[in-house]
Amino acid sequence: MKEIVLTTSLLPCYPVPPNAERLKMGGSKVTTLELSRETTSSQMTLAIYEELFPLGVPISDAPSEIGFRRNSLFLDIYELGIVARRALDAAYFIVSQDPNVQTQYDVDQSYFKWLMNYQSNNRKHLRTVMRDVQKSAIEGDSASSDQENWGSIPLMGPVVISGGRLIFEVDRRLQKLIKDPKQSYFLSLRVSNVFTSNYARALYDHLLNYVGLGMTEWIDLETARGWSDAKSKSFTEFKYFKRNVLDIATRQINELSNIEVSYTTNNLPGTKKIGHIRFTVRQKAENVLQLAMLGSKEMYETLRNEFGLSPANFEEIMENRVMWTDEWLHQAMEFTRFCISKGKVTKSVSGFLMKAIRDNLRVSSAEREVAAQLIAKEDREQAAQQSKARQAQAVDASIAAAVARKEDEVSAEIKSGLNAFDQLDANDREEYLRQFRRSREAKLTAKPAKVDLEMLTETSLRQNQLLAKVFGQYIYRKLRVNEGAQLV
Repeated sequence: MKEIVLTTSLLPCYPVPPNAERLKMGGSKVTTLELSRETTSSQMTLAIYEELFPLGVPISDAPSEIGFRRNSLFLDIYELGIVARRALDAAYFIVSQDPNVQTQYDVDQSYFKWLMNYQSNNRKHLRTVMRDVQKSAIEGDSASSDQENWGSIPLMGPVVISGGRLIFEVDRRLQKLIKDPKQSYFLSLRVSNVFTSNYARALYDHLLNYVGLGMTEWIDLETARGWSDAKSKSFTEFKYFKRNVLDIATRQINELSNIEVSYTTNNLPGTKKIGHIRFTVRQKAENVLQLAMLGSKEMYETLRNEFGLSPANFEEIMENRVMWTDEWLHQAMEFTRFCISKGKVTKSVSGFLMKAIRDNLRVSSAEREVAAQLIAKEDREQAAQQSKARQAQAVDASIAAAVARKEDEVSAEIKSGLNAFDQLDANDREEYLRQFRRSREAKLTAKPAKVDLEMLTETSLRQNQLLAKVFGQYIYRKLRVNEGAQLV
């Protein structure tokens, strides 16, 4: 069977603004560093989960961003329910956190359910959701003229739920698209998992590409209707699609997400029938109250992004703001950073920082001096090790060079001796061969090789590489010392 290579021609088409790939919320260009910051590390996410899950806090109320760069090729996923979409996002988030392509992914079932904002204990329903994800696939025809070329890749492979673990597989070609997306947008699991309308979720995904632009182009109504499960004949008339699908979706986006959206429509030329729709979209403002009470945007962003403080943490800080001054907070942050560098923070960073704030913990000057001395000692030891390694490498290189020179000299002697022997007349060659048969060099070489020296001829000598080399050196030294012959 001929393998069909997955290309963009085998994937769904979707409207993408000209510079959507380079835009992020707020309209600024996205750098590689910013992309890495927007993807929550696996360790940080696990730490947040371990802190919040025992308290019953869902991912939607997580104190810091949890999400990943989602490939725009996965925008048009049809016939997939809202819960199944969340399960797929949770799986792809897990895949995105590992830079290497894996044969399978094994995670705690509770952690997976937390990522997809699934609070139910109905095991049968969860299995049904995972089966629905398995049934969905990316498929398409090849762009070539060969109509037999067709490809279909399931969005998720085998799934096993056992012993509190959830194990799943994703096709390696899809893993590459997940881990290294070209056209992409940042998908926040905190936001996307709160929607109850499937169309709200699909519309939200599409509009994220346009936040930096502020507005979409005019979109064919049939295209917009087909973004999710709104293809039913009952939604053919715009008024029913508007009332039962579109308005519900935009209301959920405006109330629950980090963007605000509105839309306008346009009639088909010469008719009263609505044929196109355009969405206006913008990002919501920061938490102005917390910024004002902290008095510094940098302080707020550091506490939220670096240390992952929750809304409850901010409320506690606000309640004690008179005592917990900027200097107090900075000292606690420095203490937390110092302990992180020493490997003393093994669980929740935010919890460690809040304890440092409450207990007014700080790094003493003595601790800083000890740390500096340890670093200096480690630097000296590392420098000494590097010096020893360089010396050892120099000795090895010198020995290797001497060996190479000696090998070159021996090779030159052998070549010169054999060339000189070939220039002698037959009688001289026979005499030297007779002398070689009785020589110590010949006897030492012939014995382990089981060669009868009395039967040795020029021809048999040349056929034995080891004897030929020994003979070449023998002739070289013999002619040079005894006869002064010119060696070539």
